[in-house]
Amino acid sequence: MVEWIWQRLPLPVLTQALRHTFRSAGLIDYFDVLAVTAVLYLVFRWIHRARAMRVLQGFLIMGLFYLLARHAGLTLTTSVFRGILTVAMVSLASLFQEDLRRFSERITVYRHDPIQRRILVALTRSIRHFSKHHIGALIVLKGKDPLNRHLSGGQALHGRVSSALLESLFDPHSAGHDGAVIIDGTEVTHFGVHLPLSKRMDPESGLGTRHAAALGLAETSDALCLVVSETRGSVMTARGGRLVNLGNGRRLESQLSKFLQETLARQNGGRPWQLLWNHPLEKTGSLALGLALWLVFVKGVWPGERVCLSPVQVMKIPAGFTLGSIEPAQAEVTLRGLEKDLHALPQDTRVILEVPKSPRRLQHLPLSPNLVKAPENVIVKAVYPASVTLRLTPLKPTKPAPARRVWFKLR
Repeated sequence: MVEWIWQRLPLPVLTQALRHTFRSAGLIDYFDVLAVTAVLYLVFRWIHRARAMRVLQGFLIMGLFYLLARHAGLTLTTSVFRGILTVAMVSLASLFQEDLRRFSERITVYRHDPIQRRILVALTRSIRHFSKHHIGALIVLKGKDPLNRHLSGGQALHGRVSSALLESLFDPHSAGHDGAVIIDGTEVTHFGVHLPLSKRMDPESGLGTRHAAALGLAETSDALCLVVSETRGSVMTARGGRLVNLGNGRRLESQLSKFLQETLARQNGGRPWQLLWNHPLEKTGSLALGLALWLVFVKGVWPGERVCLSPVQVMKIPAGFTLGSIEPAQAEVTLRGLEKDLHALPQDTRVILEVPKSPRRLQHLPLSPNLVKAPENVIVKAVYPASVTLRLTPLKPTKPAPARRVWFKLR
């Protein structure tokens, strides 16, 4: 693609156009690019979470073939790819309906209460206690996705997170110990909650209902689920549709800290600026793509070609001759440049010929790109036909007027 652009447009012309475009850009243009960049970033993050990278690669390949076929003038191929892309978009909307719904819900949610260090200490202490005494537990840490539509049953609590509260909720003699505990920020909002069971768990894995419930919620949201097995005492986490076995307490605290850094914006100590450095690859790619779309579709900074009919003009006709006719009187000129310049081409683009000093009545003059008068930022690629037929008509000599006789009458 880079080589194709290089062949269609010299680098100095493209560099000059980019410099002029950015210098003439206004504040509204920058806001326009930033808005598109934000939307593209959200889309990229959704694609990453939905594990749809292969789908994105397929769309990029089809889009590339579509652009190449369009520029090559392949009408049938362009129509076929346009239909395929339309059908694929409709199919994707149905296939990723659940993920799209989560994406739309995520846009409306921005602010979360911070999880303090004491919350991490309370969670790790409680998990170790459950693992040591083989007490089954299922703790859900809410991320940015709303969870209400995935939950059923349970009781509202709104209590402050502490190891004593968690140990009392999962006591085997309590009524809601078989359900899940939901933690949002620094509060335990619900206990005894039932979660959706995963349909992808292997029945031969030996894992119980708690693991299936944790994996089911991790497949439909960005929540972090902590599971303690009642029979083996093992500790596992579920997130992003995956179950991970944690070997010791250090790995548990590391997972909790990572979840905090990736999903929750801290509001104490002026740390929201750290969000600018999260996911640098997606943000850089979104900004680059946003700038490229702005340059191509708004500013027209994209190489293109146009064929126009230009009149053929003859200059410096020798003395004693007059122009009889030019065949053809117009030439097809192929111009190459940026789309914005080709779209604003002046109508006076023309081919200028000079008659040789030793003229003949009938002669064939060659046409070449250097004879075309065009704007400076447009390149003349070709001229058709290769020559024109020029007919010169000699001027007829004028006879001198007869001398006038004057008669004098004598008186």
